[in-house]
Amino acid sequence: MVLLTVSIFSRINAQHICGQDIITHQLRSLSSDYDNDYSNLLEEWQYEKQNARTSALEDTTYTIQVVVHVVYLEDNLIQNIPDSIIHSQIDALNRDFGVTNEDTVNLRPIFKPFRGYPKIKFELAKLDT
Repeated sequence: MVLLTVSIFSRINAQHICGQDIITHQLRSLSSDYDNDYSNLLEEWQYEKQNARTSALEDTTYTIQVVVHVVYLEDNLIQNIPDSIIHSQIDALNRDFGVTNEDTVNLRPIFKPFRGYPKIKFELAKLDT
């Protein structure tokens, strides 16, 4: 009984950062060609990325206007948050999408070839309709 309990709790405390490891393991068990197919796919993506045609669209930065609704109890105004917190979260979105945040060094190596600046900028909406 003690061994079963320890086994259960050890599984509860074991955390995976990303589910990709689990899925990759499952795919490898289904196909012996998985690793080779995946490598070929990565090579194709790299080739397409390197040989992509330049166009006027590549110079366009798209702005996404964000509407933020702060919900709190009417009789408890202490729950309200200052505008500075909302602005800081918009700034965080722009850092994340612009790959200028400090934790980009933690990006898994397998994803590094695909990172880039998507030319998207977030700002608070000027009008909430």
